[in-house]
Amino acid sequence: MKKVAIFNDTSKENHYGCYQVMEVIFRELEQLDIKIEYTWPVGIDWTNQINPKSLQNLSAIIINGEGTIHDTKNNKPARKLLKLASFAALNSVPCYLINSTIYQVEKKHIEDLRLFRRIYVRDKASQVFLKENNIHANFVPDLSFFFELSSDIVIHKHQKNKVLVTDSVLKNSAQELKKFAMNNKFEYLKFVKHPNIFRRILEKFKRVAGKLNLISSKINSKPSCPRNFQKFKELFSSANLVVTGRYHAVTTALSNKIPVICIQSNTPKISFLLDDIFEEKKRLMSFIDPAKKYLNRNFSNKEQALLNDYISFGRVQMKTMFKEISQESS
Repeated sequence: MKKVAIFNDTSKENHYGCYQVMEVIFRELEQLDIKIEYTWPVGIDWTNQINPKSLQNLSAIIINGEGTIHDTKNNKPARKLLKLASFAALNSVPCYLINSTIYQVEKKHIEDLRLFRRIYVRDKASQVFLKENNIHANFVPDLSFFFELSSDIVIHKHQKNKVLVTDSVLKNSAQELKKFAMNNKFEYLKFVKHPNIFRRILEKFKRVAGKLNLISSKINSKPSCPRNFQKFKELFSSANLVVTGRYHAVTTALSNKIPVICIQSNTPKISFLLDDIFEEKKRLMSFIDPAKKYLNRNFSNKEQALLNDYISFGRVQMKTMFKEISQESS
């Protein structure tokens, strides 16, 4: 059986969208009879923690890029993640970067990108950026598009009548969104549920002794499910409009055919996504308008058709990506 290690396991963040991504990764690898030997959590420095001997039985290293690889000049976690490619190459293990947005990467760090066996980006803007630097990348939509949200929830059509507002990674935007929800008596959801005290202590300890993660991730080989995930699924399943500053709230809404209005995040990843799907950004706002401007935002026939095509095409691309990794891994 082939064995892989997953780096940048974002499910440890208690983040609803990141959990969906990791669930899809686990599901697809399991279907291909690939064992996940261990995962390495987002935000924990792997350098000086991973013994090269731990790579001997690996067929591949897979990095879940998500929104980590940006602004490399001032973003140490991004630089550390990119260095995995050279570390893997030195130990004769193919390294794959998947599900990634690539944004504002310095020239010297672009060289690290050349060492990946394959790169799969989640937006075409990243693909264009890499092409301009003579690096080939395949386009596969964000993996959260392929998570089944409501398989265990029955919502009748007349119940899909809620406006759901979520927060943003940007503090000022989050405050504005919360105020907007409260003023209009809309449902409000924080997209990252802070872990309980026990988990906080455990994660802090892991940052000091990262090697313990190699043990814990082998024992608990599934992504960490956020608290209140069932409530999260119910809120989205009953929404007929989502207003958000969170990238994965946008993908969750769109993958479930829910109209969305959004404001920009810490990078242009949301505008990249809207461009890829709808070929325009009219659903992106620079500020929160009065509620009445939001309440008639159903998909047009053209938008619905473009979204359906995007998801269908993306599913094929996603399956192809995992098959390629499986076939090429030793």
